[in-house]
Formats: sequence, C-alpha cells, structure tokens
Amino acid sequence: MTKIYANGAFTEEAWVRLEADAELPAQPAAGGVKLMVPLARFLADPERLVALGHGAAVLVAAGEDVQQLEPHLARLPRVLVEFPKFTDGRGFSAARILREQLGYTGDIRAIGDFILDQIPLMRRCGVSSFEIVKPQVEAALRAG
Repeated sequence: MTKIYANGAFTEEAWVRLEADAELPAQPAAGGVKLMVPLARFLADPERLVALGHGAAVLVAAGEDVQQLEPHLARLPRVLVEFPKFTDGRGFSAARILREQLGYTGDIRAIGDFILDQIPLMRRCGVSSFEIVKPQVEAALRAG
C-alpha cells in the first residue's frame, strides 16, 4: 500500500506500475488496485487506458513532454508526475504546463524523491496530491 497525502489528510492506495511493454488488463484488478501506465505506453493505446476509468493513471517521467497528453486530459482523472531526485526540478515544469497551459483540472500527483520543503512549491505549480515514501515527510505533515 502507498500512503497518499491530499486535502490535508492521509489515505492508502494500492498501485501497480505497468511496464512500457506490458499488456493492459481487460479490466481493473479486483480489490481497488490501480495502474500506473508510462506516458509512452498510454500514447500507444489511449482509448484502452481511458476505458479502465479510475483504475489507471498516466505516469509522466522527468523530461517527458506532457503536452502530448493534451487531447486526452479531459478524460484522465489523474496524472502522476515523477520527481526522480529532490534536486531535479523537471516535475515542477510538467505540473505547471498541465495546469496553466493545458488547463488540466484533474489530480496531479507527485511521486518519487521529494522533500518536505518542496511541497508548498509543488502545490503552487498545481500538484494536488503526494505519494509519501519518506517517514520524515509523513511525520512533518502529520504534525502540521
């Protein structure tokens, strides 16, 4: 299970990262497991992923062109933006492009290696939820 922080509260979700060459399932897995599908895999068959509904999200790696998602954004409830290192700022750019240039209104989730001090900046860029993997980040968020 993955800890998610959104709207001032913590929840837990089960996510499966689908590899770029893996076949999409015919339907979402039982038990609320959700799919993270890499951008390239999504773009190869967007209609099939969209048909999975809330059971799937597009994972945008650092440096990938989020503008390729523009024709599909109205049908995507969530886009995951990867922060591979806390020193890598490309995720901030991806989030801003999604919100400000493309007008995306769904959930933008930050995943990866980020630190507590970056969360307010991420929120200013349009990130609305966070995958929490560092215990110190969780503890600080819980403390307010």
